[in-house]
Formats: sequence, structure tokens, C-alpha cells
Amino acid sequence: MIGVCSVLYITFDGITDPLGRSQILPYLTGLSNKGHTIHILSQEKEDQYKREGNAVFELLKNHGISWDHIDYQNKPPIIQPLKQCHKIKGRAVKILATKAIDLVHCRSYMAGWVGLQIKKKHGTPFVFDMRGFWADERKEGGIWPHSNPIYRIVYQRVKQLERELLFHANYVVSLTHKSKKIISEWTHIRDFGDSISVIPCCADLEHFNPSRYTTSDRKVLRKKYNLTKEDLVIGYLGSIGTWYMLDEMLDAFAFWHKHVPNLKLFFLSKISLDVLSPKLLSRGIPEDSIRLHSTSYERIPEHLTLFDLGLFFILPVFSKSASSPVKQGEMLAMGLPVLCNRGVGDTDQVIEEIDESLLVEDFNEVAYERVMRVIKDKSYRESLTPACKATAKQWFDVNHGVEKYHSIYTKLTG
Repeated sequence: MIGVCSVLYITFDGITDPLGRSQILPYLTGLSNKGHTIHILSQEKEDQYKREGNAVFELLKNHGISWDHIDYQNKPPIIQPLKQCHKIKGRAVKILATKAIDLVHCRSYMAGWVGLQIKKKHGTPFVFDMRGFWADERKEGGIWPHSNPIYRIVYQRVKQLERELLFHANYVVSLTHKSKKIISEWTHIRDFGDSISVIPCCADLEHFNPSRYTTSDRKVLRKKYNLTKEDLVIGYLGSIGTWYMLDEMLDAFAFWHKHVPNLKLFFLSKISLDVLSPKLLSRGIPEDSIRLHSTSYERIPEHLTLFDLGLFFILPVFSKSASSPVKQGEMLAMGLPVLCNRGVGDTDQVIEEIDESLLVEDFNEVAYERVMRVIKDKSYRESLTPACKATAKQWFDVNHGVEKYHSIYTKLTG
């Protein structure tokens, strides 16, 4: 086939993780369907690999995708991640020695380092799929505290690596238009021209399809979680911590709950009640207004039918200008209006296309009061559903993402 190539896809995020199932495999299976030969090299967590490995192997086998991996290890910090980089590099070199690889696709910075070493030694072009401003995320999230001299050095070294990757990459993929604009203005690195594109965190719209679930399905599931037909459910999807503003989300819920007593907050997340209980007590939030559950990627859409609204607050700092929340596309695809804050990637623009009143302008009661209409007014809330689905298709359809990657692959190797 004209324009197809053999690609080594390197990721330090496990493809057996929920993130990998959502944000890696749908693209790669789509690219395989386009005729590209895909070889995946990843690191996998032991528990996830035991739980999901066979299913992933079967999926990849059905699409003719080969997969090699190393075991995930992250301790001691700094030292072990460096060792992991060299392990992945060693595996990658072996793959290059046995397979005709045309292109290396690097997901984020550590994979980018491997791709850079391969290009310098073998001349193989690489795509730097940067996924965000990683060093700044670690610094602003307190993971690499700037008060620690060792982490200051780590930050500086990774920022130096960032410049090298942006300079040497044959193509750069950014998650947001906002971050693309920032990068394009870094003319001291290079003139990026038409060698940078935006591909956000997309959603598989066949998987996240509300029409697959009936009203009866929803009633059965609501009964399982002790939710009555009068209960109004605000839902949060995904991990909690670092940049996700749990305290502020609970402050907002406490305010809304005072005005709407039948309001429930459902965390589709691994968070525990032990973590939440003291926070609920200090805000006067009754525990029976909270639901907690964690589920597999396959069952996320089904559980999203429990929600009447989605919610997320993300720390609006510089690094988050490059953030595309996975949960946003998935909840919108299910027709859910999403309450969220400004200042995160392209979120402002996305939500404004649905209704600007869904955007929380600040983290105080005045701002929380301004978004009450979508909570109180059922007919208004339901009127937003078509716009939510249309916006998800326009911005986050994984098929659009596959087409963009296909175009990049063809441009670099055709």
C-alpha cells in the first residue's frame, strides 16, 4: 500500500493500564487498519499485566500488532527511571536489528530520549508526541519540588532534553492549540513551520456511545448503587491527585448540595472513603451523598450513564496549557454537560461551543452559584446533550486522531 510504513511505537505508559487502553490502543489499531505495521515497546505494571495482558495480546494479535515490554519499576526515584530508559533503549535497538523500522513514534519525553538516541546512531526519523510540558508539570505539581536542589537539577536537565527533542524531532505532536502556539513562538529552538500538529486526547465514539444503553439498563445500574430516580448525580471520572483539585471540587459540591439536597457525587475512580471521609466531615457533606467505584475501561461508558453531569477542576498553571483531559472527551461523547474551570488547555474553547455557563470562573461560592442553572434545571441540562455529543465528535473523535497520525506517518516516510 502506498504511504504505509513500519513503526516502532515507544511508550513508558503501560498499554494494559486504563490510560493505555483509552489513549494508545485505539489509535494504534486504527493505524494498523490503515496498513501500517506497528511494533509496540512499553513498560507494564505487574498487576495490570496479569489482569489485562491476555486481553491486550488478543486485541493486538487480531490487528497484526507486535508487542514487547519491560516490567515497570520506579524506585529509587531518578535512578530507576534512568535505568528504565536504558532498558527500553536496549530493547529498541534489538528490534531495529531484526525488523525494518521506518519511523519511531515516541510518546512523551522518556520515550523521546530513546527515539533521539536511535536517530543519532541509525538516522531513523522520530515523532515527538510530547503529551504536555512534562518538566513543568512535575515542578508545578510538587512532584519535583523546586526547593530541593536535586530536583532543580533534574528539572533543568529535562528542560534541556525538551529543547533537544523539539529541535531534532522530525515531527512534533501537541495535545492543545494553546501549547502549539506557545511552542511555535520558541523560534530560538527552530522554525516549526508545518512540522507540528495538534491531536488532543480523543475518545472512541463507538465505545463511548450512549445509544448502546437503554433506560432500563440505567435503572438497573442506579439501583445497584442505591440511587433513586429523584437523585441528581454529578460524576467525576479518572484518577485523583496532583493537578486535580479535589478540595475545590468538594467545596463546590458542598455549596450545591445545600441548594439541591438530592444531589449525589459519584467518583468513578480508585479513591477511597478513608481519604474522603475527613474532607466530607469538615464540609458538612453527608457520606450517603457520595458514591465510589472503580471499573475497567470496558465498563466505563455503562457507568457514565449514571451521571447527569460531569465535573472536573484542574490546577490552571502554565503546564496545564498543554493538557487535554481524557475525561472531557469521554463524558461529552456520552452526552453529559461538563462543569469545569477555565485555564486548562483548550477546555475554555471546547466548553464555550456548548454553553459558556458551564465554565466555573473561580473557586468561590459566587462562581459556584453562577453555574447552578444546569444543576437545577433538568430541561435546560438535557437540551445541552446534542451539543455535547456534536462537540465530542468535532474535537475528540479518535478516527480524526488516527487520520492525523496517518498523515504524519505518510509525510515522513512516503
